[in-house]
Amino acid sequence: MGILSDKRWLILALLCLKIGFLAHGAKATVQGTARNRLPQSSRNPPPSIIKNDPTHGDSSYNFELLHTTERYENDGTERKEVSARIRILNWSGAQQWPELSFQHNPSREHVEIRSVQVVRKDDEIVKVHTADSPIFGPRRSHGPDFDETRVLLPSLAPGDAIHYTVDTTSTIPLARGHFWQAYSFQASITDEELEVSIPDYRKPRLKTKPWVQTSVRELNGQRFFTFRLLTALATTHNQEDNGASSRLSPDILMSTFESWEDVGRWYGQLEKSRRTPSPLVRAKADELTKSLSTDFEKVEALYKFTSTEVVNFSPAAFGLGGYEPRTAEEVLETRYGDCKDKDVLLAALLEAEGWHTSSALISTFREFDRDVPSPWPFTHVVTVLSLRGKQVWMDSSTPLVQFRTLPHVLHKKRALVLSPDATPHFEDTP
Repeated sequence: MGILSDKRWLILALLCLKIGFLAHGAKATVQGTARNRLPQSSRNPPPSIIKNDPTHGDSSYNFELLHTTERYENDGTERKEVSARIRILNWSGAQQWPELSFQHNPSREHVEIRSVQVVRKDDEIVKVHTADSPIFGPRRSHGPDFDETRVLLPSLAPGDAIHYTVDTTSTIPLARGHFWQAYSFQASITDEELEVSIPDYRKPRLKTKPWVQTSVRELNGQRFFTFRLLTALATTHNQEDNGASSRLSPDILMSTFESWEDVGRWYGQLEKSRRTPSPLVRAKADELTKSLSTDFEKVEALYKFTSTEVVNFSPAAFGLGGYEPRTAEEVLETRYGDCKDKDVLLAALLEAEGWHTSSALISTFREFDRDVPSPWPFTHVVTVLSLRGKQVWMDSSTPLVQFRTLPHVLHKKRALVLSPDATPHFEDTP
């Protein structure tokens, strides 16, 4: 009773932290997408909640080429170049691509659309967009963490190919001094390549699947890793790339984090100041608990307020905004937030009444690789409280989960618990 069905709750969880699937964390999203599709990472798409995910392609169009080059600096900033070619296969495909949408985080990134052109089936080249002659559609802005630039395309016909090249430069790192990458090859893309370059003195942890070909070279103080799908093992990859496999574990994992404790400390610092109760939060906590007598009644009242009165809302966000919660006071005033926002509000309300909580980072479907710690596996945040000797796990992200229970999809899962008075550590959910 009162627990959200697995399928519906999973969709909420996928939206919660807004971590692009198989992109390293919530890194900036820049790629062409057909209208009415999910924002996608140019490296890899999230699980396809909406039909006809553009990176996977369908019978009406096909991604023939996707080359991604990423250069990481020592401080964690990066420069990324994405080149792609999309082949229109029939008239249905032509109608699905009226524009390209390039999405990014304006607070920490700069995007340059270097070129967009259409190559007709008779080899005529139509230059749609260049740096000197841009053709933009109406710009969409959704706050400081999400911006979208659209390039209008000419009418397309079967046999045409869309070519684009986009550069993204980050100015603020997600985690200062750290970078991470999680990537999976898509079976439907004919020519796919990922190149990652890092300072040659950095020694990241790296793990790849058997079907990934890796070459390494050094030049001018940088170490270059080039990854491609091994042709001989492509059949094995395609058999395993049925959606579930790639969601669990990517083809490529790379991270400079030394331990899961370091990952926990990083997130703990992001949320630390956000969960401090302000006078407004303290007043609300007192109002909600003033007529109650027992500790369990008070905690339940604060939980119910957070889960039912604060709307679960997950606007698209990339970069730091995909990880860093808003302040508890802002969540209280606006009455909306995603899982991490509602976690900090509940933590602040409980703190105002004298209870200290822990945040628990968790995933419903991604696997933890103990050898390559990074923020990538985490898609959700829940709240943990020790109350009169009992550990209480609370998921305030939805009003359909009862107090002191977790959705079924979170039962018996590994969670990274960030206790205020202990080292970040893994625990199993009840």
